[in-house]
Amino acid sequence: MSKGYFLTVSDKTTCGGEILTGTSSIKFYGRQAAIEGSTVTCGRYSGNYVIVGGVGSFLDKGTKLAGTLDSQSTCPCNASLICSIPDSYQK
Repeated sequence: MSKGYFLTVSDKTTCGGEILTGTSSIKFYGRQAAIEGSTVTCGRYSGNYVIVGGVGSFLDKGTKLAGTLDSQSTCPCNASLICSIPDSYQK
């Protein structure tokens, strides 16, 4: 099994971007959980992008929560996402 981590608003991308939006329904340590479709920035290219992919077994109103094993940015770098909280899931 692999261990993945949930992502939240303000977490970073591997290219230097940041997760900007999340769901107000779920919070980790006071920060909104990131979900599939959350807005992210890129550290190399201007503009806003979204998170694609999510943890299939954890949903918020039918939308998957974003996780380090299952999600990435749609920016030109196809950046991975870096967690800042210890809440994890197994896959």
